[in-house]
Amino acid sequence: MKISKKTPKLSSAFQVLCFLLILGVCPQCNTKTEGCLDLNAKNFDFEAEKACGDCCVYPSMLLSL
Repeated sequence: MKISKKTPKLSSAFQVLCFLLILGVCPQCNTKTEGCLDLNAKNFDFEAEKACGDCCVYPSMLLSL
């Protein structure tokens, strides 16, 4: 005697809902952290993955005589 287990099929509405949920979550997962990527800057960000525009702050070289 052979016993077969049937796997329940997901309803199409549930599949659509899961698909929309994945579409809504994935773009937020792929956002890159913006920050200063120049090692010479005072505000270098180790966790930044994307360069920001003109946000790096450099140490000033003030000479006094």
